[in-house]
Amino acid sequence: MLRVLVEMPDGGVVEVTDHKIVQMGDVFACREIAYTHEGGPNRPSCRLVFEVRNRVPVCTSATIEAKPGIPVRAKDLRAIKLDNIRDDAFAAAGVFRANPAGGGYLRIWGPASFLSDRKEVERAGTHRRVTPELLKQVASIHKATPTARVDAIAAAFKVSDRQAKRYIKAAREEGLIE
Repeated sequence: MLRVLVEMPDGGVVEVTDHKIVQMGDVFACREIAYTHEGGPNRPSCRLVFEVRNRVPVCTSATIEAKPGIPVRAKDLRAIKLDNIRDDAFAAAGVFRANPAGGGYLRIWGPASFLSDRKEVERAGTHRRVTPELLKQVASIHKATPTARVDAIAAAFKVSDRQAKRYIKAAREEGLIE
């Protein structure tokens, strides 16, 4: 398999670890990527793995390692802005759009496209669209869980209890939950 590495301006490297193209918000991206930074004299090294789940880009793994003689400090953890790294990493690895001519995907390269791609990733990471597919997943979890259904849906979609209740209400309105 082709190994795709993209150097980032901050000195980190993004690697595409799963080349499968999946929907992410309104666009498409590789299913899984990893961001690695070797650290520096005052910065520990880190490896962050991001994956698209339910059309949303999320961090699935974070590893931070101290340099010899330099511990990992609270300020080091605060300095790692997961959302910013996620948005930059997916934009660098590639945001694809459906080919209007039919079949396959298109990717536009360049500084202007990087900025628009980054906005698409940010939008996908912060706003989940309520789709028939999402409501079917909510109904499936709701039916499979005898108690604590709101908690189960909140955990499955990584949303608040309030948002989980909205999903349940929408699934009921669509007739997917009795």
